Order: sequence, then C-alpha cells, then structure tokens
Amino acid sequence: MPNKKNIFFVYNNYPLHTFIFLIIYKQFIMNSFIIFFRFNFIAFTCEKNNIPSYLDGKKYRFFEEKTDIIHIFEWFLDEKNTENAVVICSNLGSVIKECLSKFKLIKAAGGIVQNSENKYLLILRNERWDLPKGKAEQNESLRQTALREVEEETGVGNLVDDGLICKTYHIYYMFEEWILKQTSWYNMHTTGNAVTQTIPQTEEGIELAEWVEKDDVINRLNNSYAMLSYLSKVWNSKNK
Repeated sequence: MPNKKNIFFVYNNYPLHTFIFLIIYKQFIMNSFIIFFRFNFIAFTCEKNNIPSYLDGKKYRFFEEKTDIIHIFEWFLDEKNTENAVVICSNLGSVIKECLSKFKLIKAAGGIVQNSENKYLLILRNERWDLPKGKAEQNESLRQTALREVEEETGVGNLVDDGLICKTYHIYYMFEEWILKQTSWYNMHTTGNAVTQTIPQTEEGIELAEWVEKDDVINRLNNSYAMLSYLSKVWNSKNK
C-alpha cells in the first residue's frame, strides 16, 4: 500500500453529487478525487452544464455501486493510476453506510478563532498554514475538544464556541487498517484582549500562531492543504 498519498472526503449538498473523496498526491502537490453520484450515467452526461468545475478536463472512470469500496481505493491509490473515480449510486445512503463501515473512526476537533479586532487565528505547522485541532479525549465532547486543542496549540484562552462550521473526513491507511479521521470545525471568539499573545505549541510542530485579516485566512488556507481550502470556502460562505 502506497504511503505517499492521503485521502479526505467531505459531505456536501451540491446538485449532482453528495459524497466526495478528495485524494491528495505526494505532499498535496496534486489533488484528485472519488465522487459518488445519485444519478445514473445517462443523467450525468445529459447534465453536462451542471458538472462540477473540477471534473472539466479530468480523466475519470465509472464504477457501479456494487463494486467493493476498498477495491476502488486500492485502484485509486495505485501509483500508476492517473484517473479519477465516479461511482454511480441508485441508493446513495446504503453506499455511504457501507463505505463508512470499512474504517476505524477517530474523532478530532478544532476551530477558527476571531478576536475583538475582527482578526482570525492561524498557525504555521510544518511550513504550511493550518488551523489548530486535535484528537478527542475520552468522555470529552467535540466542542470541548475544539476549545482545549485551540488553547493548547496557540496559547489563546477565554474561548467561546460560536457553533459548528462543518465536518471533514481524512482517510489514511496505517498498520494494515483503514482509518477515518472525522474533524469537527467550530467558529470561536476570544473574550480576552484583542492583542492576546500567542504561544505556539512547538512540540506539535507549530512554528507560529498569528492573528490575520479575513482575506488572509482565505488566501493562506487556499494555498495550503486541499481540505483546508474546502473548509475556508464553507467558512467564508457562512460568515459573510
């Protein structure tokens, strides 16, 4: 099994597709994906104008829903493969349920923090802009996890949860097991001083924790990991 590729997927409500698997090649240099469609092949081809922009000009292979999902992943992760995958589903719900049953679930949470000067908190981790997050501890709610992890990784306290932004799912293969990491992302604000000093958690590879303007959040995350680029778009659409 290749170890240079990661997978994440997001749950959406776009007109043509509902379940997307985004494959990140070799340190996020190239993005590709597996898409599950509610519609059959005829409906898909007839609605050419509604095809998501990231399918235009892409090579993709169609799979029937009866195809084993792990087989699709293994085919997709093959170093020689350059195609994307489209799975046609007559019963999308059952396909998603079957898909999720293949993974060991790990839950995590994090957030985007706003201060009184309308600036937002980003971290620089392993030379890429990122957001503070971490795994949930036993008997801890995901909201509690998000608040704790943000404070631990950035040193910023007096945090208030302002509601869920979205959930993202990162899939990876480790020790002969498929792992599904679910991350819940929350809007937050700090009731502390606007110029609250940040203390990056260096033992977690965090080099810098910085307050930035909203446009900088979007620009920096768009040029970071593909999952964060997706998250920034959802966040921006909910915070205009």
